[in-house]
Formats: sequence, structure tokens, C-alpha cells
Amino acid sequence: MTRAIVEADWLKFRGAGRPIGSPDGRYVVFSVASSNEDENRNESVLWLYDAQTQSTRPFSAGPNDRGAVWDPDGSRVAFIGTRGGETSIYVI
Repeated sequence: MTRAIVEADWLKFRGAGRPIGSPDGRYVVFSVASSNEDENRNESVLWLYDAQTQSTRPFSAGPNDRGAVWDPDGSRVAFIGTRGGETSIYVI
């Protein structure tokens, strides 16, 4: 049975965006955005794709991580995140 998409369905979607490849091409860090209906806000976390193993794993804890950039030597990723209501730049 099919039905039309309703507003509540849209809130369940997650979207991937802003992929940034590491300087050596092995990794891609990207954001995954979703809606937190209970807290009436959008959230985003960073994920890491490893091209060599073809695996993906969570890279940051969120709930509002974005703007990832690789260090020129590929050893670290800097991003903007919010923890405890404070927004700052983090490096992993």
C-alpha cells in the first residue's frame, strides 16, 4: 500500500553533505544532518569514510558539528562544534 509523504515523514530523513577528502585521498569526512523532533532542532554529526576498507564510522559526537577541514598533512580534522551550549573549534 502506498501513501503520500506527510510532514512527520520529512523529519525522519537524514541527509549527508559537504564531503571533504583527505590530502592523500584515503579518507572522506562528511556531515550527516537529521531532525531531533523531541527537542525541535536540527542536528549534525561528522562521519568518516575509509576508501581503503570501504567502511564508514561516526567521527564526532555532535549534536551540532559542521564545517570540517583537513590539516594540510592529513593527520587531523578541524571542525566547528557545540558542546554544552558553547560553540568552538575542535581538532581530532
